[in-house]
Amino acid sequence: MTMADSNYERVDVFFRGNFPSKAAAFARKRRTFSFLLFCGYSSQRTMVYNIKWIIPKLKNPSKLWNFASTLTFAAVGIVSKLIIQWLNKTTVHNKHIFEKALNQRPRDVPLITVSNHDSCFDDPGIWASLDFRHVINRKKMRWSLAAHDICFTNSWHSCFFMLGKCIPTVRGDGVYQEAINFCIEKLAQGDWVHVFPEGKVNMFKEYIRFNSQVKMGCWKINS
Repeated sequence: MTMADSNYERVDVFFRGNFPSKAAAFARKRRTFSFLLFCGYSSQRTMVYNIKWIIPKLKNPSKLWNFASTLTFAAVGIVSKLIIQWLNKTTVHNKHIFEKALNQRPRDVPLITVSNHDSCFDDPGIWASLDFRHVINRKKMRWSLAAHDICFTNSWHSCFFMLGKCIPTVRGDGVYQEAINFCIEKLAQGDWVHVFPEGKVNMFKEYIRFNSQVKMGCWKINS
C-alpha cells in the first residue's frame, strides 16, 4: 500500500485567544499543527482497563452505533468550532491541500496524517478548522490512535471515544498490536488515519524525535 501519489503535503493551522480558565493551558499561546502524510506511535504505560472487546466492536458496528457516532461527531464538532472560531483567531495555511486530500482522492487511496501534540484539545480542535460539512461527516473524518490508559479507562469513556473513531493503543507494546492491524485494515479500505507520533502531550514543547518504534510503525502501515 502506498500513500496518495507518494507525496508529503503540509497544512499549518494557527490559533490563539482567551479561553475560560480550564482551557487556558492550551489557549494562551499560538499553536502550530502540521499535517504530514506519515505515521507512527510509541511510549510506555501500564494497562488499567480491559480493552480486548473494543476493536472487535469497532469492526462490526450496527446501524444504531453508526447513528450515535454521527451524533457524537456533530456535537463535538460544533463545540470545537465555537472554541476555535468564536473564542480564537484561526489562520489556516494550505487548507486547500488538505481538503483536496479529503474530497478528491480515489476511494481506495488511504490518507495518513500526523501532527505535533501540544494539548488534549489537539484532537478534535485541529479538525474544527475544517469546513462544517467535514466536521459532521462521520465517514469522512479520521480514525485516530489514542492512549488506552487515558481515553479508555472505563466503559463510558471507551464508548465515547469509540463513537469518535478513536482506536485504543497500548503505548510500549510496539507496532505488532491489534490497534496497528486495525489501522492497516482501515487504510486498505481508503480511510483516513491520524497519529500523534510524539506519543504524549508535549507540555514543555520539547523536541521529540521519531524513534525506532515510530519508524517501524510507518513501515508496517505502508507495507
